[in-house]
Formats: sequence, C-alpha cells, structure tokens
Amino acid sequence: MKFYIVTFDRKSGKSYGDFHDEFTSSSIINGWFHYIKSSYIVGSNYTAEDISKHFTDCARNNNVSTTHLVMEVYLPNRQGRLVEDAWKWLRRNS
Repeated sequence: MKFYIVTFDRKSGKSYGDFHDEFTSSSIINGWFHYIKSSYIVGSNYTAEDISKHFTDCARNNNVSTTHLVMEVYLPNRQGRLVEDAWKWLRRNS
C-alpha cells in the first residue's frame, strides 16, 4: 500500500460533510488521516491518478471545490506540529 497526501482549496460557505463521507468510504481508500482541515493522507493500493479522479468525482457530486493536488508521501520522513492522535496514526501506519 502507498500513502498519498490530498490537499485542496475549500469553497467558503460550503459544507464538506457529505463529501468527506463519500470520499473516505470508498473501497479505494484503505485508511485515511484528516487532522488538517484541507488535507487528507490516504492509504491505497491505487495510483495518484485514481485517487485524483475519485476526489474529483466526489467533489462534483457534492458541489464543492475540485481544485486539488495528490502526491505520494513517505510517512516515516515527517515533522510538524499536530495533535497526539495524528502522531499516533502516522506512527501506526509508517
């Protein structure tokens, strides 16, 4: 499994709850991290292109921003300031 960061622009005044549910419940997403408002880290056996298409489809279905970037990430090489639950998720998935 590979991990990807998906970062995106949020449309102001839009609710992202339905988008979130649709995006994270897909069978192409094996696990996810969403401790930063406009980003996800997702684990998947699919490609960045597949994740990007899935993001776009979910965003269109829920009338939210489709502007995004999907990049593969190497979880053990990390640094930042996050809540403890986020660090636990990163350690568990590294």
